[in-house]
Parts: sequence; structure tokens; C-alpha cells
Amino acid sequence: MGTLAGLTGLAGVAYPVANYVRSSSSSPTFDLLLITAWMFVALFVGYVSALLVGDLLFPAGWREVSILGRQVDVTNDDHAHLVDAATRDRTFAFSSIWVVVVLIIVSSTYFATNNFFGWYARYGYASSTLRGENTERKVIILEEMTRALDDRLVTYAQLMTEQLDSSDPLVVTQAIWSLGEVSRRMVRSIQMMNQGKKGGQWVNGLYESLQREVLPRFLKLQATGVQGVRSEALIYALASLKSEDAFTGFKAKFKSKDTTKVELLAIIKALAFMRDQGNGVPMLRSKILDEDDEIVRMSLWALGEIYGFGSGDYSEDTVDTGTLDILIRSLPTMAFNRQCVALDLLQRLRPGHVGPQLFKLFDSVEPSDKSCERREVKLKFQAPELMSKGEEFRQKVLKTLATIADGNHEVIVWMRRRSKDSTVASGLRADMEHILQVVNERRAAQ
Repeated sequence: MGTLAGLTGLAGVAYPVANYVRSSSSSPTFDLLLITAWMFVALFVGYVSALLVGDLLFPAGWREVSILGRQVDVTNDDHAHLVDAATRDRTFAFSSIWVVVVLIIVSSTYFATNNFFGWYARYGYASSTLRGENTERKVIILEEMTRALDDRLVTYAQLMTEQLDSSDPLVVTQAIWSLGEVSRRMVRSIQMMNQGKKGGQWVNGLYESLQREVLPRFLKLQATGVQGVRSEALIYALASLKSEDAFTGFKAKFKSKDTTKVELLAIIKALAFMRDQGNGVPMLRSKILDEDDEIVRMSLWALGEIYGFGSGDYSEDTVDTGTLDILIRSLPTMAFNRQCVALDLLQRLRPGHVGPQLFKLFDSVEPSDKSCERREVKLKFQAPELMSKGEEFRQKVLKTLATIADGNHEVIVWMRRRSKDSTVASGLRADMEHILQVVNERRAAQ
């Protein structure tokens, strides 16, 4: 009777708790209390059920003596079986039965509640938190969910999408950021899978669902806007989803006088990630001569990313001549900080006709050992990316000349002459001689 009552009571606890936590709970703390109570009930029911099994398996009198503590008259021959039950230690056997019974109960609960505990371990805390009223905790959990490394991201993306309907702008903003980051990761995973890396089929499915269900909502938000929602989050998400339709909104913001600097920088980063030369290069070209120093430096960095330099490789694509002309023509009169970033870009673009401008920069820098500052691009979900190396300016100029020296008679002649110039630092002259040696060895090999 105790076992039947206990099992009935456990079912009366398990089903409502599981359903409540799955669909209604808004407090992870209350969830923990409910689950703890559930576990205590399960242990107690397991104990009562184990007593029943022990009473059936062990000799008569075991329960009375070992469990109830009944006193035995050892002088009475009729109580001999009780003496035997009392003197034999069956603690291990009973404990084993208890464990087995509890496992059976837990397994039954697993099937009866559709694997509630497995679900809660993966999604319970996030689900309850996002139904709550604490904005700060919601923002934190929305960002934390982006770090999952497995198919939990499928359900997490659904939870993020639900938060787009929140009345709290901060929560909506973070949901957009997080969906953008999940999209970026899926794009990257698909690229790696296409290159032969192993990956789950869920990756493609999740990316397709984001394109199908989330992208239209983002494009609508871009067109209409929402009070309090930060536009840079939306820009990041649209870029991560590789939305070509987003360029219309980007171009409009680029031209608008109401666009903030933060938004401009976000669009420039987006153009770098999307690597769309047809749309991105003309937009960035218009910012090379901007009055704002940071906008210019970011635009130069983004041009390098568009041509595929984020991987560290040289570009095999034809560089836009109009952009190159503006860059080379304005190089001598650029502010020093801009020149440093521009030289890093030119090392990758390798335009052969930039030699004369580089010669002038090499000779005009004052003091001669002036150095460029190391600069990085800060990203929300990833480590910073290098914008420009920190090194002596003349060294940076020389590295740029080295990229175009092979087959460039003008550069070779200049480098031979300056490598013998005692006014040039010995380290730089040694570098020039090394560059000339490498060029000669390449010609000989041909």
C-alpha cells in the first residue's frame, strides 16, 4: 500500500512539475526547488519500494528486526527465525535493491516525462530565464547561448527568435546580436564543411531556418526601425546572414546625415565581413578621404578584408582601379596614422605604380625612426583583428616596396642606390640587400 501510494504521489509530482517548467516557469531558482522536492520524493518512494522487495526476498522477520527495530526474545524457540534475520547483515543487499529501484523509477520518469531532465540540463535554465522579468539576466543568457558548440544552437536560436517580440528594447537588441552571431558561426561552419571538415547536418538546417524565418524580420526592422533597438546589432545580424537585400539600407545610411559614427563603423565592419566587392568597394571608396580619422582607418582595413585578406592570403582578384588611384594619390598628404594603415593595405594590394609615392614617404618621415602604432579592430563576439602592425614607419615602407620589387626596375634601382647610402640605418640597408638577393634568386630560378 505504501509503494502504490508513493508511486501515485510521485506521478502526481513529476507530470505537473515537468509540464510547468517546460512551458510556464520564469524562475530557475523555483525550478531547482521543485526538482529537488521531486528527487526527495523519488528517493523516498524508492526506499518504500525497496522495503517491499526486501520483505519478499529476505527471511521472515527481516523488516521487523532490521527496519522496525523489534526486540527479540532469544530464549524463545519460536523466535529463532527472527534471531537469524536480526543477526545477518543485509545492508549491502538492501542498498543495492534501493539503488536498482530508484534507477527503475528514474527510467520510468524519463519516458513518462519525455526526457525532462535531459531537456532541462540543455535548455531549462535558459528557457525559464527568458520567460522572467530580469532584463540583465536575459541579456547575459542570450549572449551565453551563442557559445554552445553543438546542436543545442538549434533550440537556442528558437528561444532567441521568441525574444524579438519582447517589449524590452535591450532584450530585443541582444536577441538580434545573438542571432547574428549564430548566423556567422553557421556560415563559417558550412564553409569549413565544404572544404572537407566534418560537421552535423543540423548546421545547414539551422542556417536555412534563419534565412527563412529570421532574415525577413530583420529586413523589416531595417526598413521601419524600433524605438530603443540599437541599429548596429541589426547591421551585424544582416551582415552575418549575408543578406544582399541589406545593402539598400546600408547605402541609405551611408548617405544620410543623421547616421551616427557608431552606425557608420558598424556598416564598415559589415562590409568587411560580407566581402561583396560590387557593393562594398564603392561604399568604402567614398570614405577614404573622410574627415574622421577612425572612419578612414576602418575603411582601409575593410577594403583589405573585402579582397580576402582576412585569411592572410594575397588577393587574386583584380583590385578596383578607381579605389587604388584615390589611395595612391592621397597617400603623401594623409595624416601619419592613416598612412600606417594604408601601407599595410598596399602590402596586400601590391600596385606596381605606387613606387614614387613610397620613395617620398621613406625620405620625408620625421624623425627618421618614427614608428606606427599597432591597431586592432574590436569585435563583439570574437578576438580583435589586426588592422595595422606596430613597427617603424620606414620599415613598413620598405616592406611595401618589397611586395612590388620583383620585375619593377624603378624599385630595384632605388633600392640598390639606398642600400649603399650611409645616411640610412644599417638595419634597413641590410633588409634592402636581402630583398635584392631574393629578387635575383627568383630571376635565376626562372
